[in-house]
Amino acid sequence: MLGLPKSTEVNHTLFKKNILEAFDGRVKEKEIFNSDIQSLKIVNEISNRTLNINPSKTINAIFVINAKLKRDDVNPLSIELLYKLIKQHFLLILENDSSLRVAIRHSSKIFITNWENKDYKIDLNGLSLDDVWKGFVEQIGAFKTLTNRTLEEQIEINSKINSLNNEIIKLESKMIKTSTPVKKFELYEKIKELKKEKTSLL
Repeated sequence: MLGLPKSTEVNHTLFKKNILEAFDGRVKEKEIFNSDIQSLKIVNEISNRTLNINPSKTINAIFVINAKLKRDDVNPLSIELLYKLIKQHFLLILENDSSLRVAIRHSSKIFITNWENKDYKIDLNGLSLDDVWKGFVEQIGAFKTLTNRTLEEQIEINSKINSLNNEIIKLESKMIKTSTPVKKFELYEKIKELKKEKTSLL
């Protein structure tokens, strides 16, 4: 899937029963997961066993796991739980009858695409598994890491920028609704300060 090389294709069923047993008494989480996910299967393995690629000290292989959904509005908790339970580097395909979304988790943050056609492809670039993983995170997260930053640093900065954007939008809305000139000016100055901070991060 995802247009990955044929040599990486595998067909290994992950039995949902075994996954559910790992919930260990967490009944509510188990119910949510069971109501979202119909079946799970490993469909690709990217490693130096399946491709001519350099190994990594931190990544033995990158898997692609296909999750057939029972419903489109999958609970984010179900995705989070899969990443907690499966201790591997993997892309998660969330598939319904007509389309799919792709998720990936890095630095405790989950990135996910919009709904895409089933012929959606992801680029596999790089000479090592570290490079390939970084490329996947950037593609699915829709960002690019600047040359003077690590992937982790860029993710943290992007998160700060998003927070600043949200705060600016809130303050701008307040400023429009405020009739008091003094208060309006205070909000304007705060917005200017936040925009300056945002610019320094770009």
